[in-house]
Amino acid sequence: MFATGFVAAAVQILFLREFLSIFSGNELVIGMIFGFWLLSTAAGSRIGSRDDFASIERFTFLYIISIAAGFLMLRAVRLFYHPGEIIPPLHIPLIVLLTQSAAALSGGLVFGKLSRIIDGVKLYFVESAGTAAGFIGVSLCSIRQLPNGDILAGMLALFAMAAYSLKIAFPSRNCRGSMWYFIASLVVIAGLAAMDQLSVRWKYALTIESIIDGYEGEMALSREAGGPITFLNNTVYRADMPLPSIEQAVHVPASMHMGLPHRALVIGNPGFVRELRKYGNMRVTCLETEPSLANNGCACGAIETLKPQRTFDLILLGAGMPMTAGTSRFYTTSFFRKMRQLAGDSGIFSFTLPLSENFLSPQEQSLKDLLQVTLCREFLHCSIMPGEGYTFIASNQLLPWPAAPSVPTEYLASYILASLTPERMEKAQEVIDPVSINTINKPVILLKTQRQWLHLFGIPFLFPAGVLFILLIGAMVVSPRTRAAFSVGTSGFTAGAYSIALLLVYQCTYGVLYSKIAMFMVALAIGFMLGSRMTKFQFSDLVIGCYAAVTLCLLIWIVSPPLPLFLMFHSGIGFLAGAQFVTRRTPSWSGLYAADLAGGVFGMTLASTVFIPRFGMMGLAALLGFIKLIAAAIQLRW
Repeated sequence: MFATGFVAAAVQILFLREFLSIFSGNELVIGMIFGFWLLSTAAGSRIGSRDDFASIERFTFLYIISIAAGFLMLRAVRLFYHPGEIIPPLHIPLIVLLTQSAAALSGGLVFGKLSRIIDGVKLYFVESAGTAAGFIGVSLCSIRQLPNGDILAGMLALFAMAAYSLKIAFPSRNCRGSMWYFIASLVVIAGLAAMDQLSVRWKYALTIESIIDGYEGEMALSREAGGPITFLNNTVYRADMPLPSIEQAVHVPASMHMGLPHRALVIGNPGFVRELRKYGNMRVTCLETEPSLANNGCACGAIETLKPQRTFDLILLGAGMPMTAGTSRFYTTSFFRKMRQLAGDSGIFSFTLPLSENFLSPQEQSLKDLLQVTLCREFLHCSIMPGEGYTFIASNQLLPWPAAPSVPTEYLASYILASLTPERMEKAQEVIDPVSINTINKPVILLKTQRQWLHLFGIPFLFPAGVLFILLIGAMVVSPRTRAAFSVGTSGFTAGAYSIALLLVYQCTYGVLYSKIAMFMVALAIGFMLGSRMTKFQFSDLVIGCYAAVTLCLLIWIVSPPLPLFLMFHSGIGFLAGAQFVTRRTPSWSGLYAADLAGGVFGMTLASTVFIPRFGMMGLAALLGFIKLIAAAIQLRW
């Protein structure tokens, strides 16, 4: 069970990282990915508790085959779509089920089978310990930036050696068969490692020069299209902007400063630094969020922790369109408040987005309004200039208009500003939706992205309800109908939703979840393991509900909470859920395990697709507290 938990944890994290790359970094699918994993594990647990499966040697071999095949199938998904094509929402559940279900089902089978002969409390502890070890292994490998394929091959090799070691060490009549299964498993693992560099390139249409794991996701560099293009999770992350757009993004806000700007801060450099050098006395500080992009005078660093001795005259943001939770962190009230502090009383903050020049689509208008209202909430004065994209400008000082650049430009003065009419400027300032504000508590951009994504394929906005209905049917099948199962199932729901909320809060704050997710799962698994040593837990439903609601609210209230606080809170929910699980009285540990996982399915899926985009983190916190309060009341009357 320890070995199975070890490899299952590694597979879960590595597959998640590949899913984010395949699905263009869309964090809304994280809950669905975890949900289907838990549902498959729950189904395996119920099947294993009732039926016998093949010999351990054959099972181990098939388990390794299913993981390797699923991993390669996942990387090959992009071969079935045109370059740059967005994967339709209806395809995502099918892709997730086909690639990861066999691995998750197998892990559940082992727990279900062993629960018939081993005490469930001990089994839960051993499984949690193996899971923690697997997450720690992936985390250590990620620090070394090892490729996902090599990490997976190494983990499978350790699993194979552990599974076959007893048979080989203690010969029996089937020792020769065990040896052949072991050799065949190593051949499969070696083939997976050998194909890693080839299979990882299946995801990209252009010729890729290098691929590395960055802080924010999988990064790929290509020079095929005439210039360096950096992809992040299969979407264009950094490419030099066209010169007209660069001139507008740099010189328009610079010209609106009272006097010549002397100190500038660039956050993400798509060509801004080169243009700023036209100002001879300009001192430029440039920050990139990825080490691979830290060149040409730019350093790698986190803007959230920047504490300069003086404020900046000009701050330029080159983060691009906010399409995910990671990129939307640059467009929240918290981030704009940080920019206001760095700009001081007279500095200017600005960013330019590639919105349509003459007519905004309804989706573009909605995004423009959201960013404009959010920006104006933090700055006294803000303005928008249409042209080669839309340039958003904000300051605590008055913004003079019209403004003329003080340095020579090729396109800005003679073309962009010359063709800009007062009517277009006035139209750009209009706000149709003056209410919505993008915050970490309620990342409205995620909701708008979800709606745009579904609208693009003509899918009703209630599509997630259909997926949840399928999951509901599956959960009803695998979950027993007992008092203990109800209590543990609602705790699984709470822990699952809480876990997704923590991940998204961290992503909306720092944007580097890809490189830290293994650490989050380590903390959760350690919490489960420690909680499984409890022998008594009174008022467990009430305690779990209060803990989830209070700590989630604390994370929202604290400005830029540190990573250790996230990990401590994540470990805490694991401790409480694990303690409740092992202190319940049940005739079937596999059934209780299935109920726990089924609850997690709903919590994770609903949190990422429904609750957080629509009601925000505070709304989710209140809901979790209410659900566990109802569960506690029912337990007292049952």
